[in-house]
Amino acid sequence: MPIELEELKGSVIQLGIELHRLQSIFRTYSVTINDLGESQRKPANPVVVTIEQRSEEDFVACFYDADIYGYGDSIPECLDDLKLQMVSQLQFLSREEKRVDLGVFPAKQLAVLRNLITERTNPC
Repeated sequence: MPIELEELKGSVIQLGIELHRLQSIFRTYSVTINDLGESQRKPANPVVVTIEQRSEEDFVACFYDADIYGYGDSIPECLDDLKLQMVSQLQFLSREEKRVDLGVFPAKQLAVLRNLITERTNPC
């Protein structure tokens, strides 16, 4: 029994070391975006999104209000992907709304995106 106890103690120590290592890698940041990376649309107001750093080269940009995410190897890359996903989802749901009755979640997502994203006006 003492040998098993020592093995268990060693395993617990190793798990603690691994947990500490993971905690030092996983970070979150709040970032404000003011553009959507394209010429046709922009946010009506600045949008605060969360960046989750899950490892050295694994980042996720999270827009929780509409449950939309962007992925990348860096913060700029995941933000660019998030912006693309937001515009793409708005376009997709707008088309689908004309064809079918959207469910509760897609309808809510479309409403959030419509309130958020506006067409750019061309300066005259």
